[in-house]
Formats: sequence, C-alpha cells, structure tokens
Amino acid sequence: MFYLKLATSNFKKSIKEFAPFFITTVTMFTFTSMIFLILFSPVAKTMGGTGGVALSLASIVLTIFSVIMVFYSYNFLLKQRTKEFGLYNILGMNKRQISYLATIELFISYFITIGLGSVFSVVLSKIVYIIFINIIHSNVFHFNISLFALMVSSGIFVGLFILLHLLTLFRINQTSALNLYKNQTRAEKEPKGNVILALLGVIGIGLGYYWSLTVPNQAILAITVFFKAILAVIFGTYLFFISFIAWYLKKCRNNKKYYYQPKAFITVSQMLFRMKQNAVGLASICLLACMAFVTIFSTSALYYNNEKTINNQFPRNTSIKLFNVTDRAAASQKYNDVIETTLSKTNQKTKKEFHYLTFTANGFTDFKGNLNIDDKTINTKPSLEKLKSVMYLQFMTQDDLRKSGNDIKELSDNEIAFYTNKSENNLDIKTFNFFGQTYKNVQSLTHLKNAELTIDAILSGIVVVPNDSILLKMREQINSSSPEKYKSDLAYNSYTDSSRKVYNSLSQAIKEQAINENDKSVFVLDYKADEIQNLIVFSGSFLFVGLLLGFVFLLGAGLIIYYKQLTEGQQDKESYRILQEVGMSLKQVKKTINSQIVLVFFLPLIVAITHFGFAIPLLKKLLLILEVSGGTSIYVISGLTVLGVLLTYYTIYVITSRTYYRIVER
Repeated sequence: MFYLKLATSNFKKSIKEFAPFFITTVTMFTFTSMIFLILFSPVAKTMGGTGGVALSLASIVLTIFSVIMVFYSYNFLLKQRTKEFGLYNILGMNKRQISYLATIELFISYFITIGLGSVFSVVLSKIVYIIFINIIHSNVFHFNISLFALMVSSGIFVGLFILLHLLTLFRINQTSALNLYKNQTRAEKEPKGNVILALLGVIGIGLGYYWSLTVPNQAILAITVFFKAILAVIFGTYLFFISFIAWYLKKCRNNKKYYYQPKAFITVSQMLFRMKQNAVGLASICLLACMAFVTIFSTSALYYNNEKTINNQFPRNTSIKLFNVTDRAAASQKYNDVIETTLSKTNQKTKKEFHYLTFTANGFTDFKGNLNIDDKTINTKPSLEKLKSVMYLQFMTQDDLRKSGNDIKELSDNEIAFYTNKSENNLDIKTFNFFGQTYKNVQSLTHLKNAELTIDAILSGIVVVPNDSILLKMREQINSSSPEKYKSDLAYNSYTDSSRKVYNSLSQAIKEQAINENDKSVFVLDYKADEIQNLIVFSGSFLFVGLLLGFVFLLGAGLIIYYKQLTEGQQDKESYRILQEVGMSLKQVKKTINSQIVLVFFLPLIVAITHFGFAIPLLKKLLLILEVSGGTSIYVISGLTVLGVLLTYYTIYVITSRTYYRIVER
C-alpha cells in the first residue's frame, strides 16, 4: 500500500515529466486501435482482399512505430527520473524496492494509457471511418465498436509495457546510486566531427541520389535499386548529422570574424557541444519527415490516377477475352456460339464492338534500333544487368489495328510497325530480328486508339505484323523453342459497349457454358465499372493508410522535437540567465534562441525535402508497377505533398517552440 501511495504521489508531483510519455502512449494506442476498429468493422467484408491487406499493413507499421516511439519517450522519462531514483537509494530504499515502485508506476501508466486511448479511439474512429468509406466510395455506413479490436490493441501494449519494465529493471540494477543521482546532470562531451565519417555520409547520400536518378526504365528493376538507395541515404543521413554538421560547426568556430559575434558564438558553441545527443534526433526527424513525404505522395498518386489506369485497360466498357484458341476462325465461331447466341436469345445488343487476335512474348533490345527474338534469347535466363533489355511484346495484325480505329501503312511480308511509349522508354526500333529473319520497321507509332497494353511496369511494345499467317507462324516458332511452362497463349480479345443488363446476361451464359474435353478455350469477362470500383477500393485503402501513416510519422517527428525542446530548454535556462547577467540584452538572447530553434527545426526538413526531390524519379518507376504513369500530375501531387507537410510541420514548430521559450524565459 505504501508503494501504491508513493507511486500515486509521484504522478501528481511529476506530472510535467510524465505528461510527454502519456501523450506518446495514448496517441499511439489511439491510432493503433482505430486501425483495428476499422479492420474489424462491417466495411472490411465488402472491400475485398486489397483493403484488408492495406489496413493489416498499417497495423503492422503502427505497431512497430509504437514500439520505437514509446521506447524513445520512456527513455526520455527515465533520464528525467534517474536523479529521483538515486535519491531514493541514498535515503535507504534498495534497488529491489525502487524496481517495485517503478513496476507499480508502469502498471498504473498502462491502465491510464488503455483507458484514455480507448475513449479517444472510440470517439475518433467513427470520424476516421467516415473518411475511409468516402475515400473508397463505399455505401456501408454501419459502424460497430469491436471489443475484440480494443483487446488486440491492449494485448500489443501489454507486451510493450513488459519490455519497458525489463528496461527499467536493467537500468536500475546496472547503475550505482551515485551515478543515478548524477546521471541527469552529466555534461555532454564535444563531438569529434570525424572528417572521414563526414565524407562517408556525403558519399552515402550521393550514392542514393545517383541510383535514384539513373534507375532503369523497368519498374521491376527499380525495386532492387529502391532498397539500395534507401539504405545508402539512411546511412548517409545519420553520418551527415553526426559527423558532417559537427565538422562544419568546428569550421565555423575557426572563422574568428564569424564566430566572435553574440548570435553566432552562442548558437555554434551550444550546437557543437550538444551535437552528440542532437545528431541522432535530427537525423530521425529528417527520415520521419521523408517517410511522410513518400507515403503521402505515392498513395495519393495511386489514387488520383484511377481513371487513367482503367481507361488504358478498357477501350470500351466491357472486355470479353477468349484464351487458348487455335486460330481466328475457331475463336470467332466460339465467340458467336456463346456471346452472339446469348444476345439473340435475350434480344439484347452491344455497340462499338471490335475484336483482335493476339499473343505475347518477350524480346530483347540493344537500344541501338534492334529488337531480337531467337533460340538464344528465349532459352537464356538474363542476368540482372541484361534484364533491363527485356521487352514485353504483344503481337497483332495490321487489319485488327485498323479495325480498332488506327491509321497504319500497308505492310508487306517482311515489314512491321512498332508501338511503344517513347516518352517513357526512348526507343527507336528499326529492325526486328526474328529467328534469323529480319523484318523492317516501316512505321513507329507513338499513339494508338483502343489498344490495351501494359506499357508501364516493364519495357513494352506492340509488334504489328502483315497478316494472320505470319502472326500464327511467329507464335508457333516461339512455342517450339520455348519450355512448356513458357509457351505463348493465343487470345481473341473483344471490346464492346454494353449495359449492365447485357453484361449480366453474358456473365451468366459464360458460367453455364459447358466446355467439352477437346475444347480448352476459356472466356474471361470484365466490366469497366466493376474494375473502377475495385481499383478505388484498392488505391483508396492505400491512400487512407498513406495519409494516416504520413500523419503519424509527422507526429513522431513532432514528439521527438518536443522532447528536444524540453531537454534543451532545461539545459539552456541557466546558461541564458548567466549571459544576461554578464551584459547580454534580452533582445539578443531572444534572437539567439530563435536562430537556434529555427536551425534545429528546419535543417532536418530541408534535408528531407532534398531527399524527397531526388527520390521522385525512382518513385515514379516504382509506381509504374501499379500502372501509375508519369506526367505533370506526378509533380503536382509531389508539390501539394510538400506543401501539406510543410504546413503541418510549421504548426508543430509553432506549438513546440513555445515550450522552449517558456522554460528559458522563466
């Protein structure tokens, strides 16, 4: 009972020390619970697998981030209370009793966190839920408070507080009473500012920038570059703040004309001696801000390119594809037997219909005007370096291309026309070498109407051949040289405009259509409106998660800044009082304080914006995997992202800087 009263008394007397810790734990519990409440809500059952995956991913990221932020916050609290623990030890309490007291305090802290966090999450989750269902265009407005969701969040934080308890026991048992008492006032040593480490930091950041700017056109290859670039920039950023800035401040100190000015003297000397504890915090703020930029930008770009993505996939509102056919006549007959028969029976019609016969294969380009397919290229597994030369090719005839609304020259037997997105891939194919036979490209097409082709994720193109005979011959040649699992399938693609009623009739007919043993052809029917809704759910879920995580990352940066303001305000209070006593005016003191705060706040943000600017080329390539093509919209979204983060960050600056001013000016 004595320890419980003492712990309660400690909360009342040290509320200013405990407040930042409670702000962190309650905030992280609230966000984690909100995600679980939405994940276990009725809307989750209607949004398919992608929405659930996005929310599950968010819950994992938030859990990991909660561990990091709560540990950071608790470490700050322990540092504030080490003197108190040391005093208890000197007054007669042994380490076991101190540990028991700390355990009771953590026990109470846990229930305060769960209690307040549950109330906030229940209140805020409905607002967040409404935002979420509006983003994904859902009509499910029924929201239940799931007790299980709160239990999952509470269970996660039980494990987290157990880890905090183990950390407390370790700290108390591994430190003497005198060290506990003096730890809070221990002076910070001047950092060495190692030139080699500073140079390594600049090299690391430079390498990350170089890899981002020189990323291959293929999005698949960009993934490997992405992780290399991230590691290099993280490594370089920490070394930049730890060593480069310390080295730069020492250079400023050696400049006598600059250094021996009231403003520069105090700012440089304080920043230099505090750089050891500042460096990691500043680097973490920078990286958190950069993570906010990336998550908000990429998910926003994905969401706002929905219409363009679907339009590329659907030249008409209905797609009817017949796979594994033998030739055009057989495909057309099968199409008529199922589709046309169904339409005539139900007295329904479609309009603006067109068909084309096609197959796909991989070719190789040397980026010198030559496109190649032969036995060697088909059966050789390309190295990572050669993978950037692989082209995904779709083959079709000139007549089919004309029927879809495109103008094209009349092709002879040894000629082709070739289409690719030259603005992205910068290709100029002159010859097509196909198993020893050379076809001349007589027309490079830069724009096509009504043609479905995934040209973004990898290097892609359409090879237009003279007629069906050459088309089938090419496919037969490719299949005869390919392993069984890599053989190319001949497909009969049809696009038409139809009503929902017609689509439902066709869908039912395809389901009921019996396929005999000798007929392995398969129909695949898709409706544009359905695909738009599926994509909205997919991209909207990730947009919601991106905005939420971006806000949480900024909040994490804000909490780190807040802790820095508290710590530095307490350390600087006495220093500024002495400076005023020796003749420094209040105006000069305020000016010096302001310059130091601005440096600490906005240096990480400037570096983060620079990182983000150099990351955009790489992010554009990665977004191609999700069929988000580059363009002016990408730069508009990136600009709006930077502006939004700047405004949020500035708000954090205004709020937290007051904490420092209040402490120092007392």
